[in-house]
Amino acid sequence: MSINEILVRQRLVLTGQAVDHLWRLSTVPIERFVNSDLSAAAESHLHRTLEAIFDVGRLLLSINGTNEPAQKDASIVRGLAEKGIISPGLRATLTEMAGYRDRLVQLDNLVPDEEIHTIMNHQLTDHHDFITQIEKYLKSAVT
Repeated sequence: MSINEILVRQRLVLTGQAVDHLWRLSTVPIERFVNSDLSAAAESHLHRTLEAIFDVGRLLLSINGTNEPAQKDASIVRGLAEKGIISPGLRATLTEMAGYRDRLVQLDNLVPDEEIHTIMNHQLTDHHDFITQIEKYLKSAVT
């Protein structure tokens, strides 16, 4: 197993752990969630998850011999889809996630607590789909 494969697997574990935290936070009623420390914790876990997802994408593209390193999340998503590492449906979802990551990073364009609550309640299965598709790809690439 190469160093990059080890890093990919470590990022997948980190993604899964952050998603598990988000699942637990998603059960909090929105009235208790908004303007609380819980929303700040959720934002942190969401940011970690998205960073790990795009790190995995960069690493896989480098393992695959992509000539130029992907700098933008959208190019990472495009590269993963073109190489058949992720499905077309996940490509659309990851493109949307890239927008959330950008907004979480840029403090001048904050993601409202209500939107984070909605993401937790409607899009966490997409994060698990990502993990599943990457693990499937890694198994096929190793064998």
